[in-house]
Amino acid sequence: MVTYSKYWVDDYGFTIEINDAPESSLPIQEGYIRITDVDASWNLQKLTNGTTLIEYKAYADPGGILPDWLMNKLSTQSARATFNNLRDQLPKYQRYSHPHLKE
Repeated sequence: MVTYSKYWVDDYGFTIEINDAPESSLPIQEGYIRITDVDASWNLQKLTNGTTLIEYKAYADPGGILPDWLMNKLSTQSARATFNNLRDQLPKYQRYSHPHLKE
């Protein structure tokens, strides 16, 4: 999977958008299946109670021969693992800031 991403901050919070990159951006490698249809976003919204609402939406078509039911199961497990890992990792980064992002 080769992707491009962009981020922005608006009145609602912080958003990252991820899309597939053109096939010309990186040569195809023999022996690999490239995911060419990708659309994802992360939306983070600071809530009044001091917590953050995180919304993740993703779509990817891996192509190849794997059945849809298996891909759906794997993507659900992957999303759950990502959020569990975020819960563990985010407290370690609370004191840091990004120079281009204002609170």
